[in-house]
Amino acid sequence: MFNQRGRSHIDQDELFRKIIRGHISLASMVEAIAVAEHKNFRKASRALKISQSSVSSRISSLEISIGYKIFDRQNGINITVKGRHFLSIIGEALALIGEAVQPNPEVSHVVERQLSLGIQSCSAGVFFKQYT
Repeated sequence: MFNQRGRSHIDQDELFRKIIRGHISLASMVEAIAVAEHKNFRKASRALKISQSSVSSRISSLEISIGYKIFDRQNGINITVKGRHFLSIIGEALALIGEAVQPNPEVSHVVERQLSLGIQSCSAGVFFKQYT
């Protein structure tokens, strides 16, 4: 499971590069976390207020993009070992994004702050409504 440098085969730096380059969308990350939390595609899609087919399709595309399965779909939804690591990494990425959109009281002299985010799906909007 680990290479010569002691790093997991699921390279955190590579995943962050994919996120920054837009190869892993914010919507995909939010949907993967929702499926993991609900352990059900239908319940996750309801929580995100999008269709189940959209969630399923985006998760399948995400798994193809990263090269491994996040969820084992036999006998319900179970998170794979690699999936757990992936979800941990994207959880950290989403936490960093969440910090970036929060006001910073130490920068009170700034009159106007602006942060631009490209959001590819309404599911990402639902995610940010929860945390703002």
